[in-house]
Formats: sequence, structure tokens, C-alpha cells
Amino acid sequence: MADGVLIITIDEALAGRLKLAADEAGETVESYARRVLDAAADGVDWAEIDRICDAAVTHGGMPAEQALDRFAADVEARLARQG
Repeated sequence: MADGVLIITIDEALAGRLKLAADEAGETVESYARRVLDAAADGVDWAEIDRICDAAVTHGGMPAEQALDRFAADVEARLARQG
């Protein structure tokens, strides 16, 4: 890594999934990958976000109280892990 730049090589299958996800998000592959990597470095639980989004699409949304309860539990768990 020189001057804060990191270049990674990914296989064709992963590149295809990345492009599909970026297209679905309405972003370029580069901006989508940067956002996802940044969030991953910050500890964002993308699987949970995907579950919430899937529930919203499938069931017409999630009650705000349930979403806030999940958010609060996630924050508490992160704080507990940090000590």
C-alpha cells in the first residue's frame, strides 16, 4: 500500500456480484465498493441491514418500534464489546 492507496484483485464471480449490487444500489462499482468497505471497517452489520430491507420489501415494512429495538440492542452490544 503506497500513499494510502490499496489495490485488490478479486475473482470474476465476486466482481459480478459486486457489479450487480452496485447496479441495484444505483451506484458505480467503485463508489459502492468504497462505501461497503468503509462500513465494514466501521463494523456495520450488512447482514442485518439486508434482513431489514428484505422484511420491508416482503412484508411492507417493519414497525418503527421493532427497528428501534434492534438498533438499540446493536448499539448496546457494540458498546459492550468495546469494554
